[in-house]
Amino acid sequence: INILHLSSLVETKGYPEFVESISYLQAKTNRNIEAILCGKITDRKEDNTRFPNPNDAKEWIQQQIELINSSERVRLRWVNGAVGEEKAKLFREAYIFVLPTRYPVEAQPIVILEALASGCAVITTKVGEISSTLSDRTAILSDDYSAEAMAREIAELVNNSDRRQKLAIEGLSLFHQRFSRDRYIERWEELLENLRT
Repeated sequence: INILHLSSLVETKGYPEFVESISYLQAKTNRNIEAILCGKITDRKEDNTRFPNPNDAKEWIQQQIELINSSERVRLRWVNGAVGEEKAKLFREAYIFVLPTRYPVEAQPIVILEALASGCAVITTKVGEISSTLSDRTAILSDDYSAEAMAREIAELVNNSDRRQKLAIEGLSLFHQRFSRDRYIERWEELLENLRT
């Protein structure tokens, strides 16, 4: 099962919780797991309190990868940012997308829309406007962004392929109904038409 976290690596976007949740999965499932942490470390002081120095964050990530990869079934890889086809491939290959964000002004993260469009089952938090974009039918929306909570949610989808597939299908349907390119064009045309009248 491929699991993806893709975002700028600032603590408030939840990358430490994602990494720690992956370390807990060895005890929660018998399935083989390939997890990918994708993003570049940023040094915005207001969003990073645990690792105020990017080198400290990099060292911690590398230590966690070494520890996780010593297990039998769970692997973690860090991709230091991806764009274009490389990014699209990461989304296409992922079964589950995880964003345990606690970013204080979270609006409508584009990465969540990309995950929906790629057919991923989404696990995220109810921070900001996320719960006005998604519902319990289209994603797992958690009040708790802790590593333990994320590990429970991930394990549930890893172990329950029916629920994972249902979330992915409902999420893809939501994307096509509300967020596809054609839908955006229609909305812009409606907006411009309304401005003329």
